[in-house]
Amino acid sequence: MTSSFPTSPGGETPKTGSTRQLWLVVAVTGIVGSVFAMAAGTHVALMAVLIPILLTIAMLSPKSLLLLLTIWMAELGLIRRVLPGGQSSSFSGDPLLIIGPAVLFFLIVVVGNRGAFQARGSLAKTVLAFNIWSILEALNPAQGGITVGLGGLLFVLVPMMAFWIGRSLIDDAEALALIKLVAWLGVLAAAYGTYQTFGHFPSWDQNWIASAGYTALNVGGGVVRAFGMSASAQEYAAFLALSIVAWLAISLRSTGFFRFVSFAAIGLEAYALYYEAQRTILFLTVFAVGVTVAARFRIRPLGVAICGMSAMFGLIFFAGKFTSGGNAVCHEGDQACVLSQRANSLASPTGEGSSLSGHMAETRKGMASAFKRPLGYGVGAATLAAGKFNSQRAARGTEFDPGNAGTSLGIVGLLLYPSMVILAFRAAYRVARRRRDLISLFCLGAMSVDLMQWMNGDLYSVTWLVWLFIGWAEAQSMRSDTELEDLGLVSDLAHPSVASLEAEPEPEVASRSGRRSRWA
Repeated sequence: MTSSFPTSPGGETPKTGSTRQLWLVVAVTGIVGSVFAMAAGTHVALMAVLIPILLTIAMLSPKSLLLLLTIWMAELGLIRRVLPGGQSSSFSGDPLLIIGPAVLFFLIVVVGNRGAFQARGSLAKTVLAFNIWSILEALNPAQGGITVGLGGLLFVLVPMMAFWIGRSLIDDAEALALIKLVAWLGVLAAAYGTYQTFGHFPSWDQNWIASAGYTALNVGGGVVRAFGMSASAQEYAAFLALSIVAWLAISLRSTGFFRFVSFAAIGLEAYALYYEAQRTILFLTVFAVGVTVAARFRIRPLGVAICGMSAMFGLIFFAGKFTSGGNAVCHEGDQACVLSQRANSLASPTGEGSSLSGHMAETRKGMASAFKRPLGYGVGAATLAAGKFNSQRAARGTEFDPGNAGTSLGIVGLLLYPSMVILAFRAAYRVARRRRDLISLFCLGAMSVDLMQWMNGDLYSVTWLVWLFIGWAEAQSMRSDTELEDLGLVSDLAHPSVASLEAEPEPEVASRSGRRSRWA
């Protein structure tokens, strides 16, 4: 039986002489244009320069554009603070925020022509239904107007578009390059964030704190959270966690020097994440570590969940045994002391000073609102767009996806969201258990570490990457089912021969040069 499932392209445009000249023109134009845009002192000019260049790259080499987008999104916060002109813009805060969605739109056009929306399985159909319902909810008048709805689509729908890119454009070599890139970008972010943690904010960061800082940055005692190269402290912590998962996957599939490098990188990033004192992300990171390790050793789904939960309870136990419990007195402005005291509260995640109970209450309230208002308040109601474009109505965000889905998308969103999560984890687990390679382990870990934040487009550098690899996992799972169909075994998945096929590891991932990669 043959399948029309979309496959990844076999290669990029051949590097002919004319193609190389075009790349040279793109590079020179980008450098010169960026210099002039900086001199003009406005991010609008920089955006006007970058958009046509990125469009050209999308046509020349869409896979290269994915690598560039990963770097851009990870460094976007720092770029906006360092380059002049960000405060002079009035369109949606900063026009540089439009570049990421524009790139994803370019790539959607590319993969759409390559069959990204064809041969949809259960997960792809559910994601598509969620996408369509989100677009319809942009017209919901309860959110405060169409402008709020369009802004909401930027935060909810656009990152999810990476799912369709992942299922048709990403091959193993590209996925491997992205994971290594995330790993090293996380090391840079951890080093910069640790420098900030101990009170050394460069002038551009100090200016941003004074002009555009927000309440969550201040943790008391005259102390400001680190935010690294990201646009917010939450995004910084989430990206550190994603990078930890990347290094963990590398360590599980490497030996010798590379494993030592992985452990050293994990140590640096864990240190930075601890002092960031984002307790929810700390717990999810430990949960993701447990899930990833369990999948590496082909533990059954229930066992994987138990391993993840056990890792979180282990963190609570460890924190209770080896931390001071928050009794030390910190001096005014003592950055490390204050942040360490907040992190020490890990031993009592629901105790005094914890915001977990408040977040859970808001989430339950958001889920209940779906039954009171079945059509929801609109896709933008739980995003920053509500506060930006509707001065009379604050955002209805509930911190976690289930509450946001119920509030924004009503009963339909509340039903579709858990269906997506279950189907996505099912696909990722099947692939990880069958392959046990670096890519599949990272995919499962990334989904776990960003759990209940898949609709959070504020995490510019994280959310779209999670959806990209969910799309990759769905494609791999569909391809495996197609192979079983060809063998005539799909009708009985419990058949021993099917189980043996599922458990058979795939060959090592080859690098671009054709040699076997030591990272796979």
